[in-house]
Amino acid sequence: MKNMNSYTSTRFEEKFESGLTWRSFLAALYTVCIFTPAVIWAQLVTTGANLLAAIQVSVILIFVEFARYSGKPLTMQEATIIYLVSSLATALPFTEKIYRLYFVHSPIAQRFGLTFEIPTWYAPAYGSPVWWLRTFWHTDWLVPIGLWIITQCLGTIGAFAFAAIAREIFIEAERLPFPIQQASAQLIITLTERSEERLSILSGAAFIAAIYGILLYTIPTIAQAAGYPIRFIPIPWVDYTIYLESAMPGASFGIATDIMLIAQGLILPTGISAMMIAGSIIRFIIVNWLTVHLGVGIWASHYTPGMDITRIFQESTLYLWINPIIGMGFAVGLIPLIFHLRRVINAFKVLGGRVKPSGERISGRLFPPKLLLTMIIIVGFAFIVMYNRLVPEFPLWALITWEYPLMFVLMLITVRVLGETGITWEVPYIRQLLILASGYRGIDGWFLPLNLHPGTAWTANFKICQLTKTDIISWIKAYFVVFPISILMGIIYVNTFWAVAPIPSAIYPMPAITWPVQAMFEVLWITRPEQYFRPDLIVYSFMGMSIFGSIVYLTKLPISITGLFMGITTPIPFIFTIFLGTIIGKVIAWRIGRDVYDNIKMILAAGLMLGEGLAIIIGVAGALIQTAIWARPY
Repeated sequence: MKNMNSYTSTRFEEKFESGLTWRSFLAALYTVCIFTPAVIWAQLVTTGANLLAAIQVSVILIFVEFARYSGKPLTMQEATIIYLVSSLATALPFTEKIYRLYFVHSPIAQRFGLTFEIPTWYAPAYGSPVWWLRTFWHTDWLVPIGLWIITQCLGTIGAFAFAAIAREIFIEAERLPFPIQQASAQLIITLTERSEERLSILSGAAFIAAIYGILLYTIPTIAQAAGYPIRFIPIPWVDYTIYLESAMPGASFGIATDIMLIAQGLILPTGISAMMIAGSIIRFIIVNWLTVHLGVGIWASHYTPGMDITRIFQESTLYLWINPIIGMGFAVGLIPLIFHLRRVINAFKVLGGRVKPSGERISGRLFPPKLLLTMIIIVGFAFIVMYNRLVPEFPLWALITWEYPLMFVLMLITVRVLGETGITWEVPYIRQLLILASGYRGIDGWFLPLNLHPGTAWTANFKICQLTKTDIISWIKAYFVVFPISILMGIIYVNTFWAVAPIPSAIYPMPAITWPVQAMFEVLWITRPEQYFRPDLIVYSFMGMSIFGSIVYLTKLPISITGLFMGITTPIPFIFTIFLGTIIGKVIAWRIGRDVYDNIKMILAAGLMLGEGLAIIIGVAGALIQTAIWARPY
């Protein structure tokens, strides 16, 4: 093992450079402190904007240009650290704690007799003074916030460990493309290396996206904050379902309006994009309609004319697709591994130190396998003990299943989906289905903070480090230094916003729209969930997708089962706009030549991300200023 570590360290010492310097650290710290309130405000007032991408592209542009004008340009590795750490401004659900308090006091919780059954480790009890004091600085919050912080810290460590394993399988062994991460890396490379040709392409695409983003996000966001709602283009999509309703009840269709989806379509392989739209058509137009038309199943009885895309997506998922999606998801995660078994086994042998890499490693030094295994075991054990102390009657076998085999399978599924399609995906209702499968009949268990940590986001960041030749250790150090600061700043900022006005309120209207729906779904699961869990459908769906995937791999058909799966699980407007981006890419390639297009498509995508990101940030900043003027304390 010692020789192995020496081998990897020596081999990559010159190739990968550290990006953690005093400049990148201060820039990352500044980003978290300054952009976190913008994110929180946007969550309370607006919806539909991709704030993570917006913040990342804005931050990288700002600090790269500042450093250049100072006479000491940022290195590519420093820019990478700033770009990645800026994600902490949006990574943590700071407003969730106020939602929990809202749920305790919500009319729907009272209607179903849950108000006084909710455990105080989840949120302060009904009647707690924090409800009208609107503050976190009260002893009633000690346990809920302390438990949340512990969960976030343990989950982060576990996610890193699973991501380190995923890195060996999907980055080193299978070498999946990770299309969105390639675009992000291309943005960093272009801005730091300052190639005139690349910059002209980047700036041209950014200009187009910025103009569109001003119409889509900037003007409406500022106008809404000023009390004059203006909407030039619907967010997040234009809904055409009403035009299908008379001929095909149950079907849905729309076009998403975020230009970042076009960017995603530009860089996705045509085969994957085509299978995504095929899967989306199969679910949202054909099967949803046929089941309603034939009157088959619970979904058919719940469908009512006038449903929009959102309701059709939510209710068809709950009543028709939830079990098949889980079964197909397991197959999508496992079948490709079976057909790439030799590579996967070799990856684990390398990870275990039994053999040296057969070829050149592309992502840097190997993490100590014993350390990763120890982290996974300790984090899982800590979570199991914590869950058991909170709800002693919850089945222990279900907690063990959640922390070990299930988390590993989720890593295989979600990272593969991200690596092939660029889409970050979670198995829907996986927590609720675990509780149903466990046979648990109480109430407290539904409020357990079951933490998902398959390491998907960490793996994505490892890929960006690989593409920008950034030493992963420097990224890990930067993350774990800034992480506790981001938690503290998030709590302070949410408390400040809450002190200005109640949440929800006229000043913070978005929770008034989304929280009642979220509360309704929570109550729905707690009070009458038996009909939703169908193990037989999970098994049949797993078998069906496994057979189909095996045929695809054996016959070497140009079909992506991952793309098909993502089309089935993602709302059709998003998939259609991604496919539209692929078509636009085909047209551009036809006009300028395939070879030329292949060389610039990542830069085009990065430019679109940059332009819209700047438009979003300008809109949020303007709205914050407007709100500060309007909501002065008196």
